[in-house]
Order: sequence, then C-alpha cells, then structure tokens
Amino acid sequence: MIDTDKYEGHTPAPWDVREAGINRIMVYTDDEGFAYEEVNRNLVADAPLLLAEVKRLRKENELMVTYLRYMRDGELTDKDWLSVNDLIGEEE
Repeated sequence: MIDTDKYEGHTPAPWDVREAGINRIMVYTDDEGFAYEEVNRNLVADAPLLLAEVKRLRKENELMVTYLRYMRDGELTDKDWLSVNDLIGEEE
C-alpha cells in the first residue's frame, strides 16, 4: 500500500512539465507558490509506483465487474464462488 499522505498539499493540476537540463524537469503551473516543492518531488519520484498501482486496480476492477455480471445473470456456481474466494484470499 502506498502512503499517500506524503502527497498532501501537492500543486493542483494541471501541470506542464518541461525539460530543464540533463536529468532535470521543471513543473509549471498557474500557482506561483513554492511551498509545494517537496511534496511535488515525492509525487514525481513515486510516479512509477503510482502507475503500477493504477494498472493493478484496473485489473482488479475488471475482475470484480466480470464476476458481478455473472452473479447478476445467475451464472455463478458454488465452484465458481470457491474460485473467486481462492483468488481474492481472506479478508484483511
């Protein structure tokens, strides 16, 4: 689980990101404040983790929607439910 508290107070969207030299980017916004620097760096640094989490959640959501449709249409058997339980595991 990603600790999203470290992104609290980030510069609101939209951002315009531009190259600012070798291995540097600058984030331009309509907001002229500089209080966001550290949280913005945290957000940029964690972008690959956040993207991976979005992809994982999309797969999970697709799975849930598929099973809800089967459930709605009465197509799930007891064996299917056991498979679902095996897939999602125990409650945390």
